[in-house]
Amino acid sequence: MEKIKIKLLILGSSHYLFSLKKILMHRSSLYKIIDTSHVLNLPEPKHIAQYLNQEYHDFQLNEITGQDVDGIIRIGIIYCDLENNFYIRRISSRTAILSIKNPLEILHGLDISIENFILVNIYKIVTIAIESGYQLDKTDVISLFHSDTRRCLFDLNGDINTIKYNTERPIICSACYDRLNRKNIPIYFSKLLIKELSRINKNKIRSIELFIKKYPLLSIILTIILGIIINIISNIIIK
Repeated sequence: MEKIKIKLLILGSSHYLFSLKKILMHRSSLYKIIDTSHVLNLPEPKHIAQYLNQEYHDFQLNEITGQDVDGIIRIGIIYCDLENNFYIRRISSRTAILSIKNPLEILHGLDISIENFILVNIYKIVTIAIESGYQLDKTDVISLFHSDTRRCLFDLNGDINTIKYNTERPIICSACYDRLNRKNIPIYFSKLLIKELSRINKNKIRSIELFIKKYPLLSIILTIILGIIINIISNIIIK
């Protein structure tokens, strides 16, 4: 199976809020980002959401992004509310729009990067594309998701706060794994998907920082012990 070709559409001011470089540096055996484009000056939204937030509906997002491109899945990233308060909208057969507005606020307080959130949803859209025969907007796509939270890629996240459970090291639950393997999809797809999802986590430096912050006394003790061990090893080498 060839890698799915992806084009990223960076809409409005969203490019200031995440590192595109980190997204592009992520290596996958399942997809390849072949192009990126920016739409800097968005038109005024036709709708004003609660608290006077900008809200774009599907028809206007279609006007902004233009027509689908054969053989390419397009993923738009925007910092605005979307129709029905969803954070992801499948606006056509080959185009989906991802809002980072509310996720950014939720994940920032949990020290989870918005880049991880974007990567997880790229994998989600890629898997939907494979299962739906490259028809992202098929009505039965919703049946792929489950309402209960399992840390699975296919958690519905009806309560947006539950994204914190499947944004870092998300899994494919046993039911979804069985579903994938029952379909006409290469057997290695689900195995690669699980492997690559497990790589989406905090970087090592950030993990160490959070450990020190959570366990300061234990961190001091470990540092002292490590220092003693290094000192002993150094003395042995010198002698």
